[in-house]
Amino acid sequence: MLFLLSLSAAADKLYYNDYANNAQFNWSVLQGEREYILDLGQETIRFSFGSNLKSACEGEKASVIKSSKSNNDCTVLGKHEFSSYSPFTALNNPGIDVIYKEGSLCEGGGKRKWTEFRFICSKEEHDFSIWSIGGGCRTVIQKYSKLGCPESIVDNFWGKVFICA
Repeated sequence: MLFLLSLSAAADKLYYNDYANNAQFNWSVLQGEREYILDLGQETIRFSFGSNLKSACEGEKASVIKSSKSNNDCTVLGKHEFSSYSPFTALNNPGIDVIYKEGSLCEGGGKRKWTEFRFICSKEEHDFSIWSIGGGCRTVIQKYSKLGCPESIVDNFWGKVFICA
């Protein structure tokens, strides 16, 4: 008897195809076991792409967590399972927003916190930095990088082909 076992692994989509502008953004090189940490003085923000962090906060797994250095307080700022993408142009620089939603409840309740990762096109690679933390609900982390530069999509006989711009 022959038994076939079919396994499939679920992975996050770490690219965005903008067919209206023949462009693809790809940040898949950031996925993996790596945990990124931003030091904010009394607090830190830890995050990963395409997976949850190894440690939990408020009893739940998340991809973006803000923690106090002085005690065990933490806040979920977003989950990779609830993501959206939006290309943009700012000061003639293209880029892509990767948004992780469904964090902890905002002050006053009703809405949930979210984190917006802004990859802005640059030939030079820069570290992640906090751009803004607004209104207790939205956190923006930006990175000037080639990851924010769109690649061209070209149609050919076999389908879509991606060519670096």
